[in-house]
Amino acid sequence: MVTNIQDLKKYMGRLSVEVTRRCNMNCTFCFKGQAQNLSITKEIIDKTLDEVTDVLIGNLRITGGEPLLECDLASYLLDKAVEKNIVFTSVCIFTNGTITPNAKLIKSIQNTLVYMRQYRNDSLIQSRKDNTKYTYEQSVPTGFNIIFSETERNTPKETIAASMNCFLNQIDDEYFKCIKQGEQFATFGLLDIEGNAKKNYKELLNNKNTTARIINNNYYFYYEPTPDNETPIKGGDFAEYIEKKPFIEKTLTVSANGNVFPGISLSYNRVDSNPMFNIMDCKHDFFEKVKEWCWKHPINDKEHRIKELFLTAKFLEIKGIAAKPSTCQSPNESVFDRKNLRTLDKWINEIEKITKDFHKALPTLTFSEVELVAIAGFLLRLYERGVHKDDINYFLTICTDLDNVAKEDFTPAYCQSIILAYTKINEERSSRLKGQNNEETTNAI
Repeated sequence: MVTNIQDLKKYMGRLSVEVTRRCNMNCTFCFKGQAQNLSITKEIIDKTLDEVTDVLIGNLRITGGEPLLECDLASYLLDKAVEKNIVFTSVCIFTNGTITPNAKLIKSIQNTLVYMRQYRNDSLIQSRKDNTKYTYEQSVPTGFNIIFSETERNTPKETIAASMNCFLNQIDDEYFKCIKQGEQFATFGLLDIEGNAKKNYKELLNNKNTTARIINNNYYFYYEPTPDNETPIKGGDFAEYIEKKPFIEKTLTVSANGNVFPGISLSYNRVDSNPMFNIMDCKHDFFEKVKEWCWKHPINDKEHRIKELFLTAKFLEIKGIAAKPSTCQSPNESVFDRKNLRTLDKWINEIEKITKDFHKALPTLTFSEVELVAIAGFLLRLYERGVHKDDINYFLTICTDLDNVAKEDFTPAYCQSIILAYTKINEERSSRLKGQNNEETTNAI
């Protein structure tokens, strides 16, 4: 039993486990692509859970393929999560609604609901529900949720109703819900050009009101407190908890073969050709592997959305399609201008290289700190090129979280001072770390 949730060392918003790649449907718009005769092993499930025993998980997702084709494996995942005291505030199983669950899965869901009650009223969990900066609680209800995806599948309503009723007639709990995707569970209303959808784009993108996205999840979504921020957490405030713990903001999926990838919407082919890493290669260093991968792609969320827009706009232009490029959360409308997109994409590529260089030179800095230094270094280049201040402010507005007052502070002199200040901070931290290592070596001797 979990005694104190605040003692958990790390946080991740969403962990998705792909229990199978089997599916009883072949949807033209499926971003996964053609179904495969592959299901997760118990060994991969065990290894995944062993890697997150000290992690508070916002939402545990069970996905496929069609996960109800592997009810026993979904049941095993839930039972083992309870047995290992994995803490999660909500669970979602995503299904196409054509299959009914077996008795084993129903029992596991019931047991999981009982298990989750022990920490439901914890002050930290309650605070998390009210904090939308790092979560999307409005679209994922707390508790256990079966998400029925019926969009454009033309599945008979009676079939979906039968599956829903099979759950609802056997599970009587106020925190258990059957939800239709697109109604109570938020969707983004766009087509991911991935998997089957990439093959069938002409059919699916048949009018100018359709929105489309080329997925580019290569960006930095791992955050950690600065080495100097070692004060203890007071009370159960979630925002403060996040500031003091390493956390992964983006959904990470462990696929049926153990490959780990960012998000949930990549095709099987892309996942297997370029995974972040394989969970079976972890040695209680899951977070470290995620952090290492993120440093290979050190751009922020806003910049990554611009790159998605640029890739999508380029694809649509080449294919002669009138659909509108989009992302999950579209930025300022002005970026849809092709010229602006091209310039921003070029600048983001440049700042990514600058960020990598500063990380190599100043290794003790966190991503947020290196990002600030890289912005300063990049702006100095723009000033040297004679780029107009309005264009610089436009970049800062679209690609950073700086407010209007902070943007005005970024003069050439201020940019130089930022680089010098953080260079000094890195030197002080490096010296302190060296001293600690020497002390540990002496004590070991």
